[in-house]
Amino acid sequence: MCAVGDRHIEPPSRRLDAHHRAGGGFHAVHEDLEHYARVLGQIRAIVDADQILIRAGVGAVVAKLRAKMPQAKVLVMSILPRGTSPKARQQAFTKINPSIAKLADGRDVFYLDICEKYFRPDGTVNSELLGDLCHPTGKGYEIWAEAMEPLFRKLLD
Repeated sequence: MCAVGDRHIEPPSRRLDAHHRAGGGFHAVHEDLEHYARVLGQIRAIVDADQILIRAGVGAVVAKLRAKMPQAKVLVMSILPRGTSPKARQQAFTKINPSIAKLADGRDVFYLDICEKYFRPDGTVNSELLGDLCHPTGKGYEIWAEAMEPLFRKLLD
């Protein structure tokens, strides 16, 4: 169980552990997924990179997840805003997110764009939600969890 603010979220690892005990071989997949998660983190951190390469990288991770765990539902998240640039100049937000959104098929792969939640009304990045103007604070993670909750409830029921 993971606590975000006063919310408690059961991690998917419990479901995967049950799958493993039933002979699903989760641990064989786990190391691969850790590697791809690190790669995805590196891809998402590159703000000025070519959007086609980023979409291809995110798409490769999604394809690998689907190949290794075909029954899994995959949630692709938007790249969050960062830095001091106003919303109008956020390249990750304005160009890359619509591109990676196209990976969603609404059946097995879903996309959730939460960028707007991290901007102030004046279009600047909210440092109360992204403390270093890049990584979410506790409050930023609460907003993230609240945004994902309806989709998780729908998918896990």
